[in-house]
Amino acid sequence: MYAAVGERGERVAVKAVHAGQAADDQFRARFRREVQVLRRVPGPCLVPLLEGDCRLLVTFQGPGAAFSLRLGEFEPSPAVLTGVMAD
Repeated sequence: MYAAVGERGERVAVKAVHAGQAADDQFRARFRREVQVLRRVPGPCLVPLLEGDCRLLVTFQGPGAAFSLRLGEFEPSPAVLTGVMAD
């Protein structure tokens, strides 16, 4: 994920496919599904998709601290971590 500035000066988040993953058919299929879902599923708890294809997706960057900084604020249970890592 990268922080960037959109065409109209808005803060955006860019998720790009790493070159090492670009050759992985399964990874590209999952990424493509993620883009498709973001296009179809609106909701107050989801950030809207601004742009997306098989290489990247761009969303609005919401306010708040970076996720990496927030990780230290809680200690998830091993079961939660296992579920996250399995996805």
